[in-house]
Amino acid sequence: MKIFINDIPVYLIRPEELKEAACYAVVLDSKFQKITTRVFIDDVLIIHATPLQVEELFQLMTDKALKKVDSITISSKHKKDLTQYIKTKFKVIRAAGGVVDKEGKTLLIHRNGLWDLPKGKMEKNEDIRSCALREVEEETGVKVVVQEKICHTWEIIQKIKNISLKKHTGIKWNAWMTYK
Repeated sequence: MKIFINDIPVYLIRPEELKEAACYAVVLDSKFQKITTRVFIDDVLIIHATPLQVEELFQLMTDKALKKVDSITISSKHKKDLTQYIKTKFKVIRAAGGVVDKEGKTLLIHRNGLWDLPKGKMEKNEDIRSCALREVEEETGVKVVVQEKICHTWEIIQKIKNISLKKHTGIKWNAWMTYK
């Protein structure tokens, strides 16, 4: 599972998925050390994290910007349980989008002052391919043909309602496709 929180990728993996060649600036064993973002820099590895510790980490990451962090990897032999626990804490919004590449050029959209890949929410009873195709065409006006599914990503999104100052947090599931 890969989740983006404030544009920082957080990877949830099993211990056997750890790459030996990977180099982490900070390695934290959550059995013996409290998870605190104060020491986080570059690439961070957290081992033995419990569901409550992961939830606490996500809260810390959404409350403050971690400008010195490139990525966070959480390694747990209970990856499946952690994934399910994370999903219960958020409203899951299914979405799809695409990477349109032609002659080495990638099609982007400009939304909310940022460049992004075209993507959007799935409509009721819509499948992933149809959603990805529809969103690319709606947002760019370009007709495309789906080639293959690339990957899935998750991102935590927050919306603050001005009238009631109520914060809504959801987790967005994106399926990415490549196009011709």
